[in-house]
Amino acid sequence: MVRGFHSHRICRRARRRGALARFALLLGVFGVIGCGDPDDEPPSCGVSEPAFTIHVSAAEPQLPEDLAVTAVYGAGTETYRLGSSEGRSEVLFCSRSAPADAALPTDWESLRCELWADSSVTLRVTSSSYPPLEEELQPRFDRCGVVTRTIELTLEVVPFEEGTP
Repeated sequence: MVRGFHSHRICRRARRRGALARFALLLGVFGVIGCGDPDDEPPSCGVSEPAFTIHVSAAEPQLPEDLAVTAVYGAGTETYRLGSSEGRSEVLFCSRSAPADAALPTDWESLRCELWADSSVTLRVTSSSYPPLEEELQPRFDRCGVVTRTIELTLEVVPFEEGTP
């Protein structure tokens, strides 16, 4: 009987230790889940923003009527034409602005475009009146996502220098 009594005490201790171990494990798991460094909390990010805001202007008082802005990105190519309202955009959205004293509804002095791409983009601005502009754009990111960069582009006539081919 002593032998049975002794083994019963050992089993009871083992069960108690097992219960304590399970309790400690649960406490540890929920303790880790419930506690955290306040610096690790995600910031309140607000609404998403475009990767790039592009302002296009010209050295002349108005933009040429045949101005085109083309964005080449990972999923395709989109072109905005100043004189046209056709086409469906997915990443390139442009709006025109005219001076208050504009004589004609086509006297646009600047163009503002938003480019919503999260990968590298080749941006081309072309017109028959000016040499083409081309920019390679890389988006920037922070903890909230894309950080908007502003790109200023001015169309200028490049003077011809003698002796250049």
